[in-house]
Amino acid sequence: MMNIKDYLQPLQQQGILPDKEMTLQKLSGGTVSEVYQLDIHAKRFILKKHSPGQIKAEAQFFNAYEGSDILPTPIYVDPLFEFAVYPYLKGSCNNRTIQKADFLKFLVRELFSTYKPVETGWGWAGATVDSWFHFLQQEVAEAKPSLLPFLAEEDHLLVIKAIQIVTERMPLTKPFLLHGDCGIHNVMTTGDDLTGVIDPDPVHGPPLYDLIYAFCSYPADLSRQTILQAAQELEGVQVQAYLDSFVLVCLYLRMDTCMRHHPEDFPAYEISWAHWKRYL
Repeated sequence: MMNIKDYLQPLQQQGILPDKEMTLQKLSGGTVSEVYQLDIHAKRFILKKHSPGQIKAEAQFFNAYEGSDILPTPIYVDPLFEFAVYPYLKGSCNNRTIQKADFLKFLVRELFSTYKPVETGWGWAGATVDSWFHFLQQEVAEAKPSLLPFLAEEDHLLVIKAIQIVTERMPLTKPFLLHGDCGIHNVMTTGDDLTGVIDPDPVHGPPLYDLIYAFCSYPADLSRQTILQAAQELEGVQVQAYLDSFVLVCLYLRMDTCMRHHPEDFPAYEISWAHWKRYL
């Protein structure tokens, strides 16, 4: 297996990175990714290793929105998609002290309202399906086993009903290229200022999905008023016809993720689930 510096030395020789002394620090990455901080001649970069499919999808997402003030543009993407090099973004992730309403407003204005349509397929960019209904149905089916001990059978049936309401009432004429993992864990902050978004897991779908995903990504202020204000800014007043159902679906999926990665948050999500299911 190649040493990380073996990836970088050719880039220095080609002038893509400064040809100076380099220091390398491994950062905490995802479950399967490796992330390194590179310091070269007073300049800082990020190298990310992941599966080729994921590196390719991330690079395509960032290149699609090149010029965004809050997304990094890749400096270099390996032709075999083994790794990519990005500019370093100042700040840190997972700042849960940020007001949820401010967090959502920032994302709507700086990212979600800029999303572009894609030609074909719904769901994960690397494995699209024929409809948004089938994507949500698939995601809920995968989430159900981990939630069986905690939710009643009527809850699992309710989320299926919610999917039907969403896909019947929502204008789903074409998919858009979404970040797909736009939670608080991937939003950079410096103090109380939101400064950037990293680590997409691209999805083809409606922009509202990313907004509700962000809303559900941490259990503070999961109120109807907070998401309604942001959703109306993104989609207008017609969003009220399907918003409650869409939140219920995304909350269900988030509870599954929570059980696997942040079980300490689950009691707060259970309270919110009991609250939101009353709206259907």
